Amino acid sequence: MEQIIDFSAITACGESCTACKKRTDGICKGCIELDGYVPEWAGSGRCKVHTCARNHHVQFCGICSDFPCKQLTSYISWNKNIVEHLTSLACQYYNQNLKGEKIMKITEQFEKKIAPFTWSEYKETASVCLDAGMYLQEVFDSRADEGFEGSGYDWESLAKVFLDEKCPELISEINFDSEAGMFCVYSKNMEALQKFILNFKNACMDKTLILDLFSRAELD
Repeated sequence: MEQIIDFSAITACGESCTACKKRTDGICKGCIELDGYVPEWAGSGRCKVHTCARNHHVQFCGICSDFPCKQLTSYISWNKNIVEHLTSLACQYYNQNLKGEKIMKITEQFEKKIAPFTWSEYKETASVCLDAGMYLQEVFDSRADEGFEGSGYDWESLAKVFLDEKCPELISEINFDSEAGMFCVYSKNMEALQKFILNFKNACMDKTLILDLFSRAELD
């Protein structure tokens, strides 16, 4: 059973103050409670990661429309896996918060978050498309000797591996209709499609993860 996370207790950099020894020992009251003015940043004032997240109106960096950014990796230089950690955390955030009856409003921020994928709505369905041949081409080039070109069909093969392994609960809701020059996924269940594309886009930003998933993609 998937662990339920209290995201109100997650810091901008994706940590949990409740499990921090410095807090339990009374050294620090917590980044959230202190609004970023924690002992570690005493010399320079407020935590830069916390400040940036609050300026972007997000709880933590993984759900920011600008994630991942150059500032993040420079601010958190001590954690080489920070992008992977925040990507995984964001996936669980979307899994938890897109359950139930509420459907995320399609806003400019949502569209920016899933870019370069594009969202379209119709009378009874919604679709997400991507023009093939530009985004993450280096991933497909890694298996060019097998015939992969980065076509819409190749993207579909990759997306199906992701769906099977990372979002199996959505399999019955997600459909594909790709062409050589365009990847296309659609559904009558907009909530399911939102959950799929947010998680898939986050996976695409994790180079290690997406290459691993692609290693099991089958050539159409």
